[in-house]
Amino acid sequence: MSSKLDLKETVYESVIVISLAGMLDGHTAPILDSHLERMAATKHFQVVFELRNLTYISSAGVGLLINYFQQAESEVKQGRIGKIAIASPSDVVSEVFSLLGLEALIECFPTREEAVAAVR
Repeated sequence: MSSKLDLKETVYESVIVISLAGMLDGHTAPILDSHLERMAATKHFQVVFELRNLTYISSAGVGLLINYFQQAESEVKQGRIGKIAIASPSDVVSEVFSLLGLEALIECFPTREEAVAAVR
């Protein structure tokens, strides 16, 4: 079985929404990683990850999200704007986040609109 990840970026006012579909694993994580590196270089850390169509997330995918969240937190500590949120996580993502206790670290919202409002 081959892994596939689709990534779509949309901007709502000052918030970037990254919609992911498919599998976020060790094979596909570099796709998201290179995208996040480009965003980090621009110091843009008002981001919502929309994960309703993510069918699988491995530790590699979780690690990328945590790393980007930590970069955003670092920007906030330096007086810059930064906040990361998860929108409409799939059942698979919700289960992984729950097992790892990540809801305490990264806020999750049932809809994109709620997540964007919280990050803005």
